[in-house]
Amino acid sequence: MSKTASDRELLTAIADLLPPEITTPEQVASRIGGPGPVLVTFCNPLSVLMARKHVDFIPLLKRFDLVHADGILLAKSASGIRRRPIARLSYDGNSVGLACWNRLKEINGTVALVGGVEGVAQAAGNVLSESGLNVVYTHSGFFDGPEHRARVMQELIQLNPTAVISGMGAPHQERFVVALVDAGYQGFAATCGGYLDQLSKAGKASHYPEWVNRLNLRFVHRVLSEPRRMLSRYVFDYAPFYRAATSSAVAGTFRNVGLGGRREESRSGL
Repeated sequence: MSKTASDRELLTAIADLLPPEITTPEQVASRIGGPGPVLVTFCNPLSVLMARKHVDFIPLLKRFDLVHADGILLAKSASGIRRRPIARLSYDGNSVGLACWNRLKEINGTVALVGGVEGVAQAAGNVLSESGLNVVYTHSGFFDGPEHRARVMQELIQLNPTAVISGMGAPHQERFVVALVDAGYQGFAATCGGYLDQLSKAGKASHYPEWVNRLNLRFVHRVLSEPRRMLSRYVFDYAPFYRAATSSAVAGTFRNVGLGGRREESRSGL
């Protein structure tokens, strides 16, 4: 992807990676314990800004076996771009996270957690252990340097947990799990954004109230929980996504009414 790519082009590149055939958390979780390695990550409206700031972000996403839309805004916009329904799937206790925990229990698998500031992964691990999961390793998402990072990866490879869940924020978590697989890990490696923090604070795997999940109002819940940080994200950091989504929607409307220029002419045979 070119440094001069427009926001709309970046959004389209992300949308093209989202699999319309996978619509449930259980489909993602079913990859745990199977042939590996398996890399899974999740994009949200912030991903457009990440792709603009980090030229390796789109190529990095292409390394993943599964990339999903975390958030109803991206899912709806990608559905319009792809002209096929794209499901909203996120790594949390009401979606893919819960399905993965259930899958790990079902197969007696083990899990390692890497992410958050010091103590967060351990606290999240304690919550999951109390629910019956076999958490065999925890580490913060910060390293003293490349050697420390490489040492953590080697510890994970030697321990060989069934799944490694990384919550460092994009693009650091994506870089970490890709590097982990490149170093030799053969299991299921997924990113989870800020879920470990949410898990450690909530004290339970499912941290969103059911009505919030049902009505797709997670953003409201997060704003109420973290008003300063989340309002800044939704207003400023999501701006490139808003521009891209609006541009894509307008272009889609023009195509639908036959104003798509050369593309429409080729369809009509003119």
